[in-house]
Amino acid sequence: FKIGDKIPAPVVGEVIASESSAFPVGCKVAGFGIWATHVVLDSAATTKIPEGQPLEDFLTLYNIVIGGTAVFGVNICEVTKPVSGDRHVFVVSAAAGAVGSLAGQVAKARGAFVIGIAGGPEKCKLLTSTLGFDASVDYKAFKTPAELAAAIKAAAAPAGGLVDSYFDNVGGEVSGAVLECFKLGGRVALCGAISGYAGAENNWIAFPAWSMVLYKRAHVKGFICVDHVSDMPAACAELGALKAQGKLHVQSLDAGSGGLQGVTGQLRKLILGKNTGKTCVKLA
Repeated sequence: FKIGDKIPAPVVGEVIASESSAFPVGCKVAGFGIWATHVVLDSAATTKIPEGQPLEDFLTLYNIVIGGTAVFGVNICEVTKPVSGDRHVFVVSAAAGAVGSLAGQVAKARGAFVIGIAGGPEKCKLLTSTLGFDASVDYKAFKTPAELAAAIKAAAAPAGGLVDSYFDNVGGEVSGAVLECFKLGGRVALCGAISGYAGAENNWIAFPAWSMVLYKRAHVKGFICVDHVSDMPAACAELGALKAQGKLHVQSLDAGSGGLQGVTGQLRKLILGKNTGKTCVKLA
């Protein structure tokens, strides 16, 4: 982005003026807008939120950036097909975040043994006690990638000790450690690189672990949610069914205060990994 550019973002809100009979004044809607107090949405790309439906569901579950991304990545990991053995071991990084927390629960519902990697004991406890992950690993508790890899193998021990697939949200040394634990022919859904977002000194490209990809014969696929728009109806159906069955916990929104003035603080919180669930800003 250049200085002065409008920043796109998913939005939910109330209609205050409308030229569409499908979206009367007063109804709640979800769409893709910008960082602003008021936005104009195209009716063709706007969703009317059913009365009584939690608004947060449309910033998380039924949002292609969050719920859609989680399902698309799990699809790439093919969690119903173990590379070898009887149980598919699925690892997800940034597991306490909006995407990671949903991805882990979807993989679990499909039968995988799920390990979440997060920063700090509180987040790790959330993964196993609330979200139903089989195990969690606190990457901040280890000084070297080798120590982290040993912890991941220990967490995977009940299901064979090695990893079938990895939903990568962070890049960097964490991902290198996960790859060391791979079975031959494992799969990586490359979704994000949080470790490099905070500055060049932590640039994830400096540690892509390609040698380990080669050694493990891993299949790596990068993906962006907008490439999977046609898969979104199926993703929404799966997520909605899991929630109705009580198999999916949607975390509360991590909403900042102060209107648009609070945006930079929330963004910084997200990049530094101090959030859980979906980070957003409440305008009213």
